[in-house]
Amino acid sequence: MCGLFGFSDLQHSLTEKQASALANSLARASAVRGQDATGIAYVQSGKLRIYKRPKPAARMQLRLPKGTTQLLGHVRMTTQGSEKKNYNNHPFRGALPGGDFALAHNGVLHNETSIRLRFNLPQTAVETDSFVAVQLLQSYGAVTPQTIAAMAEQLEGTFTFSILTSGNDLYLVRGNNPLSVWYYPATGVHLYASTPEILAAAVIPLAYLRGKVHQTVKVAEGEILCITAEGKMHRNHFSTERIDYRRFWQSLCWPYKKDTQKQRRDLTVTAHNMGFDPADVDWLSDCGYGEEEIEAALNDSDAFRALLSDVILLRCAYERRKNPCSGVTAD
Repeated sequence: MCGLFGFSDLQHSLTEKQASALANSLARASAVRGQDATGIAYVQSGKLRIYKRPKPAARMQLRLPKGTTQLLGHVRMTTQGSEKKNYNNHPFRGALPGGDFALAHNGVLHNETSIRLRFNLPQTAVETDSFVAVQLLQSYGAVTPQTIAAMAEQLEGTFTFSILTSGNDLYLVRGNNPLSVWYYPATGVHLYASTPEILAAAVIPLAYLRGKVHQTVKVAEGEILCITAEGKMHRNHFSTERIDYRRFWQSLCWPYKKDTQKQRRDLTVTAHNMGFDPADVDWLSDCGYGEEEIEAALNDSDAFRALLSDVILLRCAYERRKNPCSGVTAD
């Protein structure tokens, strides 16, 4: 499981200090979804910059240059490909004649091997399933709503993507994984993260956003939300037939997936059999983890314990932010 985060500030409402503080707060609040690696992408003077390290957000100090108006961020919980090899971490860079792009993925893809064979995509050093999305876009020769839709329609598994082009266009691609977007009408700032709980935690230490009126921007499954460099917002759609087909196939092969409540009960039984409190499953679900993600973690008891530990640490940090005794906030 991983997490996406970022912002759009095309009205230049944020100072350089505020933008950097916002990036750090979003990254640290998102750490509940992954602490193996943290990365960001932004455009500076017409060039796409990517900075990523195999570290949790709490151990990184993100600094954005003056004039950063669109941010793409990612926190990673490793499922495939060691985070120690930095090229396995997100965001990934894609190269195109019209300019580079950065892509980050939350989810797990199941058909990357068949896609590589079908589209004759080359093998690379990157060991993660996510990189096939970059390769597909490169094979299409451009990053547009149409090529993004074509890419998404090839995928089976779970996914939500964020994409930033060197032209400073930001795309949020909602598959069957969560995505939350907030808009602050007074400043024109958009924030996004994997869950609304992450956004709520991120704005607490930021005086210029805390308590301010915001609107929820809904992004439906199968929708592509684009915020252009000029500040325009466009919506496009892609077919979720492959996602829906996989759900149908799973319902035949694994009948418990027909019933979410039954799957939850099965997960709690598994947790109990492994010596965990069944309430931990409900707790992780409340924190934004999907049932497939929890099920995958339960297959490795050490990973499940680490996941719980990370959530506990983030919850403690969240409570301290809600009731600070002292501290510094950016303004």
